[in-house]
Amino acid sequence: ASGAPSGAPKLLLMWATRNAGAGIEPDEVFRSISRFADYLVLLHNSQPKLPFFAWLEQEIPKWAPGPQGKAVRPALPEEARRLVVLAEQAAKDKQYTKAGDLYAEAIRLAPFWPACYYNAALVFAELNLHEQAIAFMSYYLQLNPDDPNARAIKDRIYLWSDKAAVPDQSWNG
Repeated sequence: ASGAPSGAPKLLLMWATRNAGAGIEPDEVFRSISRFADYLVLLHNSQPKLPFFAWLEQEIPKWAPGPQGKAVRPALPEEARRLVVLAEQAAKDKQYTKAGDLYAEAIRLAPFWPACYYNAALVFAELNLHEQAIAFMSYYLQLNPDDPNARAIKDRIYLWSDKAAVPDQSWNG
């Protein structure tokens, strides 16, 4: 029997089901799920009164460019920079769950840093969690609306939306 926790959230089980045919050993899948569950707890505990994305909905307008088109943002905390460096390496090593953990912590420390949202979106897409990827990329565009690649980014969101809209036949909810 695998190490699947009996009360694993449906989202995590859906992720495991989608990735089951990827040649990953079941124990590794559930270790990844466990790390991802820890990540979700971290997000939840970082703002105890609001779920992470509700907290971001309040934070993003504070850091988005104003009518003059220029956002005033504080200096980047060194700890956030350290976390992003580690997240980038984890993503290069295809340790997407670890990368997601690190980007989430960096966002908690520096919600005004657009690159964190962009990279978190890419990591969530690699985990086949397209709804979250869309949310992070949308936040990126709110913080960085004049990105010269905005059209390509929006097109990527459309592709993720299509993937997110396809019901997963192996998961009964």
